[in-house]
This record gives sequence, C-alpha cells and structure tokens, in this order.
Amino acid sequence: MAKEYEKERKKGRILHLDCPYEKIIEIYKKAEKKLENIGWKEESSKLFDSIEYYNDKLKKDKRLREIEAKK
Repeated sequence: MAKEYEKERKKGRILHLDCPYEKIIEIYKKAEKKLENIGWKEESSKLFDSIEYYNDKLKKDKRLREIEAKK
C-alpha cells in the first residue's frame, strides 16, 4: 500500500492520490492493542516504532501536499 503510493508520488501526482498513511497507522494501532491484550509487550513496542515512522511520513506528506497545492 505505502510502496505503491510512494512510487506514484514520485511521479508528481501527489494531489491526485489518497494518502494511505492514516489507514496504515490505524491498522498498526489495532494490531498493537491486540498484542498488548495477549501480553506480547515486546512485539507491541515494535509496532509502536512503526506507528511513529508512519506518523513522521504523514507529517511530511501533509507538508508536501501544502507546497504542491500552492503551485
């Protein structure tokens, strides 16, 4: 999902694409909760790192969209 988006984004079509990062973050958060509920704390913390990674990507994407919209 993210790889396809990034590939298309590099072609300069960012404003015509739906950003998948929010959906990816939601999926990771749900998985993180499930892992916490069954007591898998270490695995859950690994997902937290992934959530932070995609939060950073989401912030950068929003800035890029703002710049592209001004053009």
